[in-house]
Amino acid sequence: MRKILFIIASIIPFSGFAQNNNAPSTYDPHEIAITGYLQTQYQKAQSAGINSWSGGDFSKNSDERFMIRRGRLKIDRADKFSSIVFQIDATQNGLTLMDAFIQFHQPNSKDLRFTAGLFNRPFGYSIVYSSGYRDFPERARVFQTLMPRERDIGAMISYHPSKLKFISGDLAVVNGSGHTARDYDSKKDFIGNLGFKFDSLANKKLHIGFGGSGYAGSVRNDTESYFSYLNGGYVKNTSAENVNWYAKRTYYGLNLQLQYDNTFGATSFKAEYVAGKQPGVASSSTITGFAASTSFGAQPTTDLYLRDFSGCYCGNLVISC
Repeated sequence: MRKILFIIASIIPFSGFAQNNNAPSTYDPHEIAITGYLQTQYQKAQSAGINSWSGGDFSKNSDERFMIRRGRLKIDRADKFSSIVFQIDATQNGLTLMDAFIQFHQPNSKDLRFTAGLFNRPFGYSIVYSSGYRDFPERARVFQTLMPRERDIGAMISYHPSKLKFISGDLAVVNGSGHTARDYDSKKDFIGNLGFKFDSLANKKLHIGFGGSGYAGSVRNDTESYFSYLNGGYVKNTSAENVNWYAKRTYYGLNLQLQYDNTFGATSFKAEYVAGKQPGVASSSTITGFAASTSFGAQPTTDLYLRDFSGCYCGNLVISC
């Protein structure tokens, strides 16, 4: 597989904002708050015209480029009962709606929150972690394959008890078709996330976070056939009853974050693992590699291929001053 050789990114935040994308800039009551950040990149590829996933494909005759990777503008307001968040992404490719949701909570407590609209899927660690704070400009390839652009439309309940600050949980129901697509079937996908975070250990120098996530969804089959993996190869299953049959789309994940504060700054290590079942389509001259297993934003019209998968990122060691 042809790969991008290197990426040089410039991250220029011009105001503070929450590290969790599913939150306003602050929960303190305010009328309008405008925040944002800009990320520019220079990319050099091994050959012209390669697929670069979330960053956008290279042009047919180009193997290097400057680009605006992200130009985020976030507008939000908050009162004692609710908050509203609206975020757009402005790049050379145009304007894209990234977030549009409303949250409700009790006037004197934000332990329990209800969110509805377009928001980041609450799966794992890196999906909901703002790209303005990430150590690298792109999320791991496995997450770009399973959850392109990270967002979906639905509703979510979040619980973060003030008396047990080390624990947090989320449960969401979403369309499953992504952030720019309408739901193409009558099924909904369910996402659960449970996280733990312990700060100020070892004389307030060590910080540990870990958690687990689950995703239970489905993909509608539009043909009389689908392919399942058996004994090292794919076997075709054909029946009239396979039309309107729903293939399972299930993931489970684990994540770990470590940070140690030292005299010259902080050193952190992050790792995440995800595995499960992912329906896809057959590879072809125009659909190659991971693209054949990328989650659908519209009804697939060809035979489904049922694939087991696993992926991870680890060794993400960062030293900051």
